[in-house]
Amino acid sequence: MNTTTNTNLAALSTEELKAELARREAATTGPQVGDGATRRVGSDCYPYTIIEVGSDAKFIRVQADSYKVVEGNFMQGNAVVEYSPNPEGDIITYTLRKNGKYIQQGAPMNMGGVSIGINGRRYYQDPSF
Repeated sequence: MNTTTNTNLAALSTEELKAELARREAATTGPQVGDGATRRVGSDCYPYTIIEVGSDAKFIRVQADSYKVVEGNFMQGNAVVEYSPNPEGDIITYTLRKNGKYIQQGAPMNMGGVSIGINGRRYYQDPSF
């Protein structure tokens, strides 16, 4: 379930608005080649791009994007991040599981840190670690 559907769009910055609209579109159309994805590792987030979608979206293949903080920082909560394709980025395959989530191929469904969100790309480093 998309928990961001009640987001007040007028209160969002341009980048946040773009990300929110991408999340909403992905929720209604399913994964598409070129869509952004976010891999979570603990509280950190890493941006990926979907490069392949299997038949009936049973699997997706993603490639790590390049990212750069161009303004602000995460400690103050005002980081602005630019994303770009990375042809040398790691490629990971995720399969759609019974729980409705994409889980890294070969990993058990209940293992933490192996799922990916197909609701837009995001880079975030938790400043508390």
